[in-house]
Amino acid sequence: MSEILHIKNFGPITDVKLEFKRLNVIIGENATGKSTIAKVLAVCRYFSYLLSGNIFDNPFEDGLTAWGLSEFVKNDSFIFYQCKHYSFTATRVSEIMNFPIDRDDEADNEEVEIFSFSTTLNPISNEFNSLLLELERIQPKVEGIYSQSHLGWTIPASFFQNDVSKVMENPFFFHTERGLQSLFSLGKNSIPNIADSLFNQFADFDRITKLFKNDTKIEPLDLIYRNENGKSIIRKRTENEFYDLKNGASGYKSAIPIVLVIEYYIEFRKKNKTFLIEEGELNLFPSAQNKLVHYLVDKTINYGNSILITTHSPYILTSLNNLMYAFTIGESETKASEVDRVIEKKYWVSSDDVSAYLIKQDGTSDDILNREENMIRAELIDEISTEINKEFDKLINIELGIENEGN
Repeated sequence: MSEILHIKNFGPITDVKLEFKRLNVIIGENATGKSTIAKVLAVCRYFSYLLSGNIFDNPFEDGLTAWGLSEFVKNDSFIFYQCKHYSFTATRVSEIMNFPIDRDDEADNEEVEIFSFSTTLNPISNEFNSLLLELERIQPKVEGIYSQSHLGWTIPASFFQNDVSKVMENPFFFHTERGLQSLFSLGKNSIPNIADSLFNQFADFDRITKLFKNDTKIEPLDLIYRNENGKSIIRKRTENEFYDLKNGASGYKSAIPIVLVIEYYIEFRKKNKTFLIEEGELNLFPSAQNKLVHYLVDKTINYGNSILITTHSPYILTSLNNLMYAFTIGESETKASEVDRVIEKKYWVSSDDVSAYLIKQDGTSDDILNREENMIRAELIDEISTEINKEFDKLINIELGIENEGN
């Protein structure tokens, strides 16, 4: 069953419906809602944000707060999510409540409109249905709606560790602020206004990095990484001298967390994982962006993971197009070995495993993957270059004394 996310009237999003595959790319200009989509997807993938042991809690709203999304909620916000295990719907609704107030020593009531999310969770798979039945079994039996034992009860951690983890895992989210990881050891107060979810990801990454005590290849950057006495150190593959990552290039600080976390889940946990990556190209030269896409495709297709990348970079799209094109040509046995010499087979990816969307400034989306040609639409990739070339042509015309059109 397809994984689908439908968002309406939420922050910059007007109406967006996306179908996710194994490898997913969302491109768009600044402030169009790319990160909002990725964060909403993350919330909808956390079991703890879907259900609570307390009937008076609204865990979904707690999830939006934890991920810094509360300010994006509108009166008519709507979110629908579906995966192979369950479907989840959250609709913003209002209710008129009467609150007693005192006016001139006389009791009176004031009507106040209260907004909240009405949520519905429907199991699809047998595994998820069994999970809900187990949760119902361990919940305290409630005699009345105000039972104190029920009000104080929370889902035990053992339920998440022993039951939930067998059916689903929380995605790992790489924020654009991942370069601030070097500040994590200074404590939460060292980074003002940091969201809880972001700080928790820093904590997870800090724990993960300390496991890499042996030399680890950072493939997209051709670097060697090692954690020595709690300190991250790196060296170029062709050199022997290590130096502190804190003193490394910003592109290193952006890409190394991605590689280490993915390697952790492959090598240490040996579990499939969903990785949500904000601006994977952050601070990387185009050739490094290309290598990063190769790496991500390999770790997605050949290791059973799934990845979502939000990006501003047309280089990400171009690189992905090349890998899909290699797969298409390589299907011919007579050409496969020749294609492999240009792009290694482990990096090839079928367009059936890819989704690509453009988030537009009006808050809607376009599917930009041409399924007939198995390529991302070339005109989108060339759009920015075309505008830049137009400026250059106009400058040449000025130099040659030729009048530009529209002047």
